[in-house]
Amino acid sequence: MNRRTILVSLGGLLALTGIAWGSFGRRASAPSHDERVLAALRTESRSESDQVLKRLMKQDGKGTVEALLAALDGPEERVRARAARALAMHRAGEVVPNEMVRHMLHNPTASARLSCAIGLMSVYTLAVREGYIQALDDVEIKVMQIAAGEVGYRGGEGAAEALFRKLHHPSWDARLEICKALITLKAADARVVKELEAMSREPEAAVYDAEDDEYVKMTQEVEKELGPSPELYERWGKIGEILQQAREIASRRK
Repeated sequence: MNRRTILVSLGGLLALTGIAWGSFGRRASAPSHDERVLAALRTESRSESDQVLKRLMKQDGKGTVEALLAALDGPEERVRARAARALAMHRAGEVVPNEMVRHMLHNPTASARLSCAIGLMSVYTLAVREGYIQALDDVEIKVMQIAAGEVGYRGGEGAAEALFRKLHHPSWDARLEICKALITLKAADARVVKELEAMSREPEAAVYDAEDDEYVKMTQEVEKELGPSPELYERWGKIGEILQQAREIASRRK
């Protein structure tokens, strides 16, 4: 078989197998940084995805953040969720706070909104404060709980009013966070006391108190292993203790 026959036969084989003749013998171009970020977000294993994104962040932090933000606007729900989680883990809220606020308020994926809400907790700008106030309307309870805590902690104009508007939220857990936030603001009044009194008689209160007991038990076990750790005891306590705090503040406001 001469050279021409070999080449013709090879061309036919390539056509049959779907390999373009023009690309034969060429090295495939290396994926771009954005493509590597997207591939990491699509990886089945979340831990592997996290490791790859960590390496990419070290190689090109700015480029990786930009690629993650682009992914947040993409069509794939899991990609959006992982992109937001990566941005929060790498404290991107301190670099692109306004973009993170936008996604906290408008991203269609609830877990992405939650990651953005968490990722903005270390950012103290007016836009972030106002973003948390708007996030009190989120239908995802966990996002709303983070927002309530941050609105209470940051305070400022309109904070108490925004929290009071949510005092009768249908979710017991959400109402509790609203009450805590108003206590933090020193804005608790008779309305908060009345709400907490009613909540303390609902079934969720017993569940909450049991969880508090478990938390105390866990901290004691941790201290046995690692020694005293005061920050572990930063807790609100049982529902009765929270109610007592509200009563004390309300009495001073009369």
